[in-house]
Amino acid sequence: MPTASPELHSAVDLVDGDGRLRTDAIGWSRRPLHRCALRGHALRKKRWDYWCVTTRDHLLAVTLADIDYLGLVVVTFLDYATRTPIERVGVVPGGFRSQFPDLPHAGDLHLAALGVRVAIRESEVGTRIEAAFDPVLGRGVRLRAELLVERPKETLNVVVPLGDEHFQFTSKQAALAATGEVRVDDRVYLFDPELEAFACLDYGRGVWPYRTTWNWGSCAGRVSGRVVGLNLGGRWTDGTGATENGFVVDGVLHKIHEPVHFSYDPHHLEKPWRVRSARVDLTFTPRYSRVAQGNVGLLGARLRWCLGSWTGTLVDDRGSQLQLRSLLGFAEEVRARW
Repeated sequence: MPTASPELHSAVDLVDGDGRLRTDAIGWSRRPLHRCALRGHALRKKRWDYWCVTTRDHLLAVTLADIDYLGLVVVTFLDYATRTPIERVGVVPGGFRSQFPDLPHAGDLHLAALGVRVAIRESEVGTRIEAAFDPVLGRGVRLRAELLVERPKETLNVVVPLGDEHFQFTSKQAALAATGEVRVDDRVYLFDPELEAFACLDYGRGVWPYRTTWNWGSCAGRVSGRVVGLNLGGRWTDGTGATENGFVVDGVLHKIHEPVHFSYDPHHLEKPWRVRSARVDLTFTPRYSRVAQGNVGLLGARLRWCLGSWTGTLVDDRGSQLQLRSLLGFAEEVRARW
């Protein structure tokens, strides 16, 4: 069934003076309107910016996160031919405090931890992503990345109420054209339109329960000459009256109000996944998968992530069908105690 989550049209604060979710902030919008100045809720606040830029041959992912008691800077590069990710993780006990902007694209972000350096620079022409790390004690590789991502036209912005004390604002921005390069030692990897370079942003600000499970899927590419970008989420929004589901066609958002169901074999991620709702009938076929996890006492998380192709049918806001054929993207399952 469609949810009752309303569309918002004017700016609003996400929380009140005590840090509680404002009722007039619940809804979704076609551009970021929520000022996410989180407060209160000691050790429960979560802030992150996740960028993933894919081409037909390789990808770069940058994770910047502050989960109140811990800060993370993660840079991952994957050449599909080698199937071996190059990754460095920086951890800052106590987190980064108030460095994260309260609106998407509202300010620059410069973070560094354990030799991993990332700068997100905003300008009128777009977002510049710079990332770097060097070998440690003569081991590993030297990486330098500099990419420029275009400004979006319309984006998927949703507030998800997760209970009396928990909530999340998410801005999903898909199918953003990207240009630039990544250098790994002496080798240069290009990101440009000829390689179908597209970026997606997952901007999140909220207060989360201790245990969380979610599915997320995204893809981008060209369909009959039009640029299509898809975002689908599941499980964590069930029963909230909100979804993070939708797709853009040439930058115009088509919101999917009903929940979608992810069906897959958790013991064999390489098998095809099915994702369905009244307006979604898709198959995701993995070509690469990885598992990343960490546990410290009562805290821990496990990421099961797949790269592959999306094929099937979407129905737009006018009731017309859009046929996807092997659009490059990813799907994941995350289970967290945080």
